[in-house]
Amino acid sequence: MTIQLSKEDLLNAINHIDENPQLKSGRHSSTYDLIYEKKKYPPILVLSVANELKGGKEITLSDFKNKVDIPFKMLTDNGFDIKQKSLPMKPNLQEFIKVAEEQITGQGTTDSAKYYARENKGIKNGLNIEISFGTGRASAIPWIAFTGFSQIIKSGIYPVYLYYKDYKTLILAYGISESNPPLTNWSNPDSKQTLNEYFATN
Repeated sequence: MTIQLSKEDLLNAINHIDENPQLKSGRHSSTYDLIYEKKKYPPILVLSVANELKGGKEITLSDFKNKVDIPFKMLTDNGFDIKQKSLPMKPNLQEFIKVAEEQITGQGTTDSAKYYARENKGIKNGLNIEISFGTGRASAIPWIAFTGFSQIIKSGIYPVYLYYKDYKTLILAYGISESNPPLTNWSNPDSKQTLNEYFATN
């Protein structure tokens, strides 16, 4: 797709968006922002509005085969700054606690728990992220575990966030599988405080 837009055209578009903020509805960029005078704009929307103000058609990323190279070059060549958005940390622990509190222990987990687990599980920095609010029924201690280096939940040692709902306490601990002893062992395991010991003294 070939369009010709000047810096003045793009500035007119930005002013038009400022005057009509509803234009951003449904057109927000999930990954990038165009920065102008410390304000953020969806880059493709700026191009689209500029083109429409000149009598052209609406523009979407699909017009560029869903690639940002060409449209972003048009913007940067005219002196505009494109910045990648700061992505939220995953898994988000505050959201994890909020979702955990929504679950009623002993009853079925809600859609919010299923959605959170689906959106936050995966691989981060080489570690597998595994999440559970309970199997079938909501647990009193939902968890987020990070496994790797041949360690798995059923047979391994791994860092894990445990949320004790009754105490409203989030703890970062090392989990040790019980059903199958881990192949890798801690050095001096007796020197580590257990959770039972922690709750007995806190």
